[in-house]
Amino acid sequence: MNRLNIIQFPRNTETPQTKEDVDNIIGDVRLYHIDQSLEFIIPSLVEQLQMLSLPVEKINEKDLIFVHESIRYLLFKLYGYDHPMQKVVDSTIRQDEQLGMVFDSSNVIKKKKKTNIEE
Repeated sequence: MNRLNIIQFPRNTETPQTKEDVDNIIGDVRLYHIDQSLEFIIPSLVEQLQMLSLPVEKINEKDLIFVHESIRYLLFKLYGYDHPMQKVVDSTIRQDEQLGMVFDSSNVIKKKKKTNIEE
């Protein structure tokens, strides 16, 4: 066989020496998988919204970043990793007796305190 037809892949010559080395490699692979999954999920989500004739041009960057981080949080959770979005979930999702799990923004939206100004 002609050597020009063979694709040479780089070889990792470092063999993990400890369990910690193996765990680090697994962690790196999982984080890479999360990043690659997000690169597939987010554009697919926007495409699905377009297919539903929704005005995706109205989506601003902040909204998309929030959705991106929400999905990243979910993927982190699937791998057993902590993510800062957990605090948002814990403070905004609660159990309702009639509706089940619901979004409760009362802990997020700060109400302005009324002040009495005497003149």
